Amino acid sequence: MSSLDDLKFEMATAEDEKEITELLVKNFKPPMGVALNMEHEDMICLCPSIVRRCLSCPLSMVVRNAEGKIIAVQLVTIHNRQDEQEEHDRNEAALTEKAVKIVKFMTHMEGDLWQLVPLDVNCLMRFNITFVMPEYQRHGIARRLSSMRLDAAKQLGCQGITTTSISIKSQKLRLSEGFEVVKEVKYKDWLDENGKVIFDIKDDETDRSILTFKRL
Repeated sequence: MSSLDDLKFEMATAEDEKEITELLVKNFKPPMGVALNMEHEDMICLCPSIVRRCLSCPLSMVVRNAEGKIIAVQLVTIHNRQDEQEEHDRNEAALTEKAVKIVKFMTHMEGDLWQLVPLDVNCLMRFNITFVMPEYQRHGIARRLSSMRLDAAKQLGCQGITTTSISIKSQKLRLSEGFEVVKEVKYKDWLDENGKVIFDIKDDETDRSILTFKRL
């Protein structure tokens, strides 16, 4: 690992799309994905559209090491209250069975967001994915990413930040940053049509997903 002093924090651009997508498809392993034993085909039908959508927002960031490789990302979108009905339109026909399970859960977590945040908040910055390569974790990179571009977000009209944290690590980070939990779902309560737990997470302390909000 190169020195942390050599890391460069930069705004993500369309030119980074392929590298970010490959990074996430190969290395991003959230607890829900691990529980489903998601494979390459499952990730490749999810990640590209997320990356592409977030790269259209001038708030997404990448972190490069001394060799110029991306080792961390924070993918961001901006959401307006009046666009509420359009935010969760997804083409499930193009997704694998496992990917559909992830999308349905995330839609449930975030679908009523505007009913959960204060009524005077009409524009939100959303952290969609924050990922740091394992060998670079525990050095404050994710926290630093979360504190950058906030002034730019305000200039774009954002009045708050929201994110869904699906792992215990990200949940502890957001709570330490002053985020408020506005919704939570325990994984043991998320069942399929046969009453079976969909995300049976065994090798992680994570037991729930939380939707959080913080004013800017």
